Amino acid sequence: MRYLKGNRVVLGVTGSIAAYKSAELLRLMVKAGFNVRVVMTVEAQSFISPLTLATISGEKVLLNEFSDDAYKIPHIQEARNSDIIVIAPATAQIISELACGRADKLLTAMVLAARDTPVLIAPAMNSAMWAHPATQGNVSTLFSYGYHFVGPAKGELACGEEGSGRLVDLPIIMEEIFYLLHREKALDGKRVLVTASRTIEAIDPVRYISNYSSGKMGYWLARVARRWGADVTLISGPSELSPPYGVKFVGVESASDMKEAILDHFNSTDILFMAAAVADFRPVYKYNHKIKKEGSGTLLLRLEPTVDILGEIALRKGNKVIVGFAAESDNLVENALQKMRKKNMDIIVVNKIAGDFSAFGSDFNEVTVIVKDGSSYVSGRVTKEEAAEFVIDKVVRLL
Repeated sequence: MRYLKGNRVVLGVTGSIAAYKSAELLRLMVKAGFNVRVVMTVEAQSFISPLTLATISGEKVLLNEFSDDAYKIPHIQEARNSDIIVIAPATAQIISELACGRADKLLTAMVLAARDTPVLIAPAMNSAMWAHPATQGNVSTLFSYGYHFVGPAKGELACGEEGSGRLVDLPIIMEEIFYLLHREKALDGKRVLVTASRTIEAIDPVRYISNYSSGKMGYWLARVARRWGADVTLISGPSELSPPYGVKFVGVESASDMKEAILDHFNSTDILFMAAAVADFRPVYKYNHKIKKEGSGTLLLRLEPTVDILGEIALRKGNKVIVGFAAESDNLVENALQKMRKKNMDIIVVNKIAGDFSAFGSDFNEVTVIVKDGSSYVSGRVTKEEAAEFVIDKVVRLL
């Protein structure tokens, strides 16, 4: 996320038991390259020390409007100089004060003084407090002001009860920050379909044929496409990854399952990223019982080709943009060009899967993007998040 490094973030911390999580959230922000100024309410200081947050941020924590900070009017200066204001955790009290336009705290005054700065609120409170009509009315008011909410999550609360009120997981807060800071929304109004991970073809109830694809590239494509403003659906084979926040998720297993899911969504799609590593072959016969090793001798599997998903999609393409992926061990560009022409793609992304820098399972990749007009672009060795940005940038240029 090199393009987001140096963004100025105000992190507001309020008096919730979840305030202890603000230290880890702050660490994630600093790791992302943000310059973070922390603002704490008096109540928050009962749960976490300002010194802890100052140490992590490398900046003095603002505690009240009349601090001895160098700024004469800190609630104006910080609000106007920030790229985003994040309040995490946000209590029912602070949500009520923001809805009423209160300015008797430095944090609420700062939000009130902000002009075009996005405000992201991550609630954390008892489930009854969250569900109360007063709180929901205040949330609706803040929505009408253009404020953004993330969470709360369901689960066990500090009071021992179960329900909605937990501070949402920190990576989700970070993803929403990335989304709001991504000013370029060139895919706004576009419907994007992404396939990811591997498919599996059953041999018997416990064994299958598959490949090493982790799904990381496809999942990053889904996240990044959303940051660019797209309405994203992710169709994924089995993966250890969690579905990206803000993305519609469809889980499948076999190549046939993936084909049906793609066809279900294809008519309403503007751009298709075929990043999944779909199995090329499947067993001709699937055993209904577990094949026993003892006494079976040599096991021979007869295989047949799986469905040609891209072949069928090519016949229905119309004016949709198709981005294919080729995982090659040799003759990367030649093999990819042949595949692109045969499958009527607009762009093909070539991944190297052999040698020390194989893309399979790695957090890094080097992709070659080939456009149907013959132009090609090489990313260099980058993270898969940066590779996804690289690919989507080329799609936007094509559009």
